[in-house]
This record gives sequence, C-alpha cells and structure tokens, in this order.
Amino acid sequence: MKPNDTSKNLKIFCLHPEKNIAALLKEKNIEFLTDIDALKKHVNDKSFDLFFFDPRNENIQNVFYDLDIVMIHNLQMSQITWGNVIVRKDDKFYLRNMWVETLIYFFKEKIGSVDFSRNAYIISSPPWMSALVHVCSQLGFRKVFLAGEKEHLQKGYIEQLKKVFFNIEIVYLPMDALTSQASDASLLVTQTDYFLTQDWEEDLAYLNFLMNDSCVLSLGISEDKPQWIQESRQAGHKTFDWNSVGSWTFEKFLTLV
Repeated sequence: MKPNDTSKNLKIFCLHPEKNIAALLKEKNIEFLTDIDALKKHVNDKSFDLFFFDPRNENIQNVFYDLDIVMIHNLQMSQITWGNVIVRKDDKFYLRNMWVETLIYFFKEKIGSVDFSRNAYIISSPPWMSALVHVCSQLGFRKVFLAGEKEHLQKGYIEQLKKVFFNIEIVYLPMDALTSQASDASLLVTQTDYFLTQDWEEDLAYLNFLMNDSCVLSLGISEDKPQWIQESRQAGHKTFDWNSVGSWTFEKFLTLV
C-alpha cells in the first residue's frame, strides 16, 4: 500500500496509532508501518510529512529521542502535554496534537451557538482527557468536571492538570455523581474507548446536568449508538458522534500543516 497523496501531496505514515486515528487512516488508505526499523528509515531519510502514533508508546518515543529531533513540546511520556502526530516542515520535525487543534475549529465552524461561559463535562481517561480540557480552556469554559474511573486518574493527575490549565476550574467527579449535578452545563464530551464498562452509560440516562440546547460529543469509535445519544437528540441537544466528527477533523488538520 502506498502512502496516501492528498491534494497537498503529503506523504503520511503511521505506526501503532491510537484507536480513533487508526480508524481514520484505514479509511484514507494511509500506510501502516510494521516496525520501529521502518520508522527509523523514514525519519533518517526525511521521507514523510506526517507521522501518526500513539503517544503512550514508549518505543516510538525513544526513536525520536535517539535521533535528537527538534520538537515543539517535550516528547517525554506525559499524560498532560502530549502529541499524536509528527509534522515535518522545512526539514525540521514538530510534535502536534491533531485533536486539540481541530476540535476547537469543529466547535466554532460546525456546532454553532454554545454558551462557552457555562460548565463542561468530560468523561474520558488520559491522555484524551488532557486534550479535551485543553480544548475547553481555549473555548472559554469557566469550569470543567472530569468523570472517569479512579484508577485512570491516579498519581495526582487532576492536580497536574490544574497547574497547566490555570484559566479553567477543574473538578473531579465520580461517575455515580453525574445525575446529582445541577443543570448548569452546556457541553458533554465522552471518549471511552480505553476504559469503562457499559454500566457507566446508565449514569447518563437523564442528562439532567445539561442546560437546554446544549452540545453532546461522543468521540468513541464504537458502531453501536448508545441509548443516551438517542435521548440527547430527542431532548434537543446538538449531538455529534464519531462518524460526524472523525473524518472532518482529519481533513481539517491537513489544511493546518
């Protein structure tokens, strides 16, 4: 399989990308590298423009350490500041996060009116959670509630987030406390491909913590449409699933590189 040549003639490869990006790249016929040696060859030859990867893969990170590549962010394994794509430009390599950059545009260009001065709810796990907090802080939300399983939010993760994103109030919320919250939020984002059982969806049955005409984004790649997604549409919320978000974000990112 040949690298996908977009309208900008970008040479795009990937090695062990995260689930969401892997699903996108398969649709676009992007070449999946088979091993670290293949990656090293492309890096040494500077024969790619974009390289997608899972930021939690330490073997891939070590390749870039060893090759002493100039990065925008520290590529050290981190749940706070992370990237999922390497961009080659003017023979230099830069670490970027496709989700942070494109989801901000998605809100502004596709969703329309959302009250960014209200609260937001995020149901996810690292490193997705930090990317979504970043997006909320950039959009102007004043407070974000983070819900997830405790074992995924250990070792002071929430406190680390607070130090990085100091312009937004960050509060941890147990999953079973969702339905007891006041109706003061205008956004719910979920990305649960990496954790949680189906039981957590029962806590979203009423979506009573959302104001009228709020926005709901379900970024999991499951083909099943959860009941709460159907209910959010019936309640009049602007509701988007992975099928309506994923391809748009990828194409948008190509215009930004």
